[in-house]
Amino acid sequence: MAVISLASVLDNPARRIPVNAMVRAAAAYPAKDDELLEGMRAQRLAYREEIRQLHRMDSEAYEVDIRALARSLRTLEEDIHVDATRELFGDPYVVELQGMRPATDAEAASA
Repeated sequence: MAVISLASVLDNPARRIPVNAMVRAAAAYPAKDDELLEGMRAQRLAYREEIRQLHRMDSEAYEVDIRALARSLRTLEEDIHVDATRELFGDPYVVELQGMRPATDAEAASA
């Protein structure tokens, strides 16, 4: 496998990386030892399978259960996305800039 540097790609358009390859490379794939995400993914598959089974039964009695499971699945997928993003990019942080701001433009000009 050859290493492609940014300079070589910019210099040689024939070596451009396809967009789908860049997307796959940027996707968050947590390490196998990350039990939290692996557990969440297993739970996601279990929810999806349970929804499939209830849907196959095709009974109106299970409609409420299917909706509840679908909501739980969406919430779980959002949690997986947040945790995978945190795993990939680290914890978010906020920078606060504090400083004295002059009350008027005249004070700013005199400063």
